[in-house]
Amino acid sequence: MDLAEFDIVPAAIVPVFNPKTGEPLKTEQDEPITLLVAGVDTDTFHERQYALADKRTNRKDISPKELDEDRLDTLTACLQGWAGIMLDGKEVPYSPANARALLQRLPWLANQVDVAIVNRAIHFKTAQPEDGKTLKAKGRGRAAA
Repeated sequence: MDLAEFDIVPAAIVPVFNPKTGEPLKTEQDEPITLLVAGVDTDTFHERQYALADKRTNRKDISPKELDEDRLDTLTACLQGWAGIMLDGKEVPYSPANARALLQRLPWLANQVDVAIVNRAIHFKTAQPEDGKTLKAKGRGRAAA
């Protein structure tokens, strides 16, 4: 077996799931709503963790609010794009600021990003879609709330 099959992609395309039913969400054009998420083995994630370690070194007074902000910063850094995101009847273009606002407003979506970050199985090149829209391994990396 060639271990190159387990190379990690810089960011994985992951579907967004309905927080009530667990079904993949789709646009009005029947296209999957997807996120582009960097995982735990990427430079993006590691750099964020190093920044947190530097920030917290020799500190004993980290508040729960600060921990929540740090988590949101990590999720925002790892959420690197999306397709099909609509909010309040308008398509939302990706930007880090829009990502942060979306994750703050929708905790169930933040949870899905959190799950996707740590799910190594969806970050292998062989797990990524050839068409760039859907996952080959349905059910693997499912980030239901």
